[in-house]
Amino acid sequence: RQDLAPLFDDDADGTIDLNDPAPDDPCIPAAFVAVCDRDTDGDGATDYEEGETADGDGDGIPDHLESSILDTDEDGVPDQDDPDDGDPCMPNACAPEVPVLHSPVRILVLGLLLALGASGAARRTMRG
Repeated sequence: RQDLAPLFDDDADGTIDLNDPAPDDPCIPAAFVAVCDRDTDGDGATDYEEGETADGDGDGIPDHLESSILDTDEDGVPDQDDPDDGDPCMPNACAPEVPVLHSPVRILVLGLLLALGASGAARRTMRG
C-alpha cells in the first residue's frame, strides 16, 4: 500500500492524492462533488446539491451563492427565487397603498339616518 498510496483518493473527491492539494479535504480542489458538504449560502443545501452553475431565478447569481431561506428585500420571495434581491417590487409588482374604506352597510345606515333626520345621538353612535 505504501508504494501505491499516492494513487489512492483518501477524501473520495475524485482527485488522486498525488494530484490533490488537500488529500484530506473533499472540498479541495473542487467543491462541487457529492462528498463535499460545503454550504456557502447557509440555507441547508450543499453547494453540490444546488449546482455549480444553476441560477433558478435568472439574476446572474448562482443558486449556491443565494439563500433559499433569506429574503433580503423582504418581498416574501427567497433570494434564490427572486430575480432582484434588492427590489421589493420584483418579482411581484408593488401594490399601491389602498385606503381603508368604511363598511358599505355602515355608510348606508348612516346615510339613511341622516336622510330621515335622526337625532345627533344616533349619528354619533354610527361614527364609532
